[in-house]
Amino acid sequence: MRKKDWIIPTRWLEVADSPAAAAIILFAMLTSIGVGSCTSSSTNSPALRPTRTDSPPGTATRPAEQREPILRVRLLSDVREVVLSGPRSITIAPDDRPSGAKSITTPIKVMRLETGWLLRDGSGAPVAFANPAIGAPPLVLKVAADKSGAHIRINDAPYPGEFTLRPKSDRPAPPAAPPPAFGTTGAPPSPERVSPVLPFDLIEHIGIESYLPGVISRELLPNWSLNAFKAQAIAARTYAMHERERSTRNNEPYDLESSQLDQVYGGAVDHAVANRATAETRGLVLMTEGRLLRAYYSSTCGGRPAAAKDVWPTTKGFEFNLDGPIQGTQGPDTACSFSPRTRWTVTRTRDELSKRLSAFGRDQGLAVRGLRSITRVEPTTKTAEGRPTNYRIFDADGKWFALSAEQLRTGCNWIGTSGQPPVTAQTRVLSGDAEFAVQGASVIITGRGFGHGVGLCQYGAEGMSRAGATAEQIVLHYYPGATLMKAY
Repeated sequence: MRKKDWIIPTRWLEVADSPAAAAIILFAMLTSIGVGSCTSSSTNSPALRPTRTDSPPGTATRPAEQREPILRVRLLSDVREVVLSGPRSITIAPDDRPSGAKSITTPIKVMRLETGWLLRDGSGAPVAFANPAIGAPPLVLKVAADKSGAHIRINDAPYPGEFTLRPKSDRPAPPAAPPPAFGTTGAPPSPERVSPVLPFDLIEHIGIESYLPGVISRELLPNWSLNAFKAQAIAARTYAMHERERSTRNNEPYDLESSQLDQVYGGAVDHAVANRATAETRGLVLMTEGRLLRAYYSSTCGGRPAAAKDVWPTTKGFEFNLDGPIQGTQGPDTACSFSPRTRWTVTRTRDELSKRLSAFGRDQGLAVRGLRSITRVEPTTKTAEGRPTNYRIFDADGKWFALSAEQLRTGCNWIGTSGQPPVTAQTRVLSGDAEFAVQGASVIITGRGFGHGVGLCQYGAEGMSRAGATAEQIVLHYYPGATLMKAY
């Protein structure tokens, strides 16, 4: 993503780049052969939004960060209906008018219409929240549980935070004529009159320490060691706080995605090791030159770590990708050698692979859109350990197209306008560290590792833990030159 036209959304993380998420993709493969990756600014201190003071007495903290940060995590994007349940009742109020709060019995079905929000309570009765005056932004709703302490369930999955329901900002402006006011005839308009149903986002507001168990329990395999979970907690906390700092500075409505576009997060969990790892590393983050490090991580580096500057942009706004601790300077790494993705081979057809790479170029505005039929792939630059960072893809007519290693990995798995189905566990290109052999109508791809290879290697963290390393030793190995600090 270093090139100017490398425009894939910059949340960085490829689907199933963590061992836990990969377990799902691996299932088909494992049933046939016998094992299942993810995530500095120019300011010197994180722009944390505190909510409560709960640091232990006598704990050394940074003055601006005495309280646990609150994260805004987008759970659902561009949805048109959601069901809220869990407590017997849920309080919903306009974001700018708490006095308009209503206690509504569950389960609650939520939809957004041109005129506002239409909800149906547990009995099916309608509850309406009308938009403000014409020209004003559409209404945002706040959602909170009752006093029972029960978690709100979003489409039947429990989440410990509070929520906002936010209209998509890229939707049509309010109609020219005033919309009919809800309730003027004793009931909201009929479904026929209030259609179409419009999309909205659901964003959870949650303390970072409550958020983390729901991340690290999904990033690592459940039987892994406490120190691997603690190392993952430090990395995930640092990444979340760095992304929170960026979203605050950019005035964005949320901080993190709940998917591998940022960090896999699934809400409340009952996971003893994840809870303990979070508690025992409370407030610990990785710093570089007085600022938060963008603590990337992925499943398996394959023994050859990658540099952030070779994978993602370093232009204005992305200077953090030049920070020293994420440049792969830890050297060769054998700690992840037990990973089933340390070495792998997949076979693809020339025609299918060519179509995916061409569509990737077309959809992303890259020159490789002109590829007709791939004849060979050659690395042009490598790291000191031999990991390719850039490639040339040669066409049948002798032309070649340049791609970075991460672009090539993404392009090989691309769907977009290719007309091709999703890749499978048996055909997925797992990293940009690979060799391509074109043999007739087939392309044999032999590679190392799983994921982008920057920062913490999750299998390596477990391998180091099994060898006796502490969580602190693990993270300082994978982020060489960083410092650990208690932020709150």
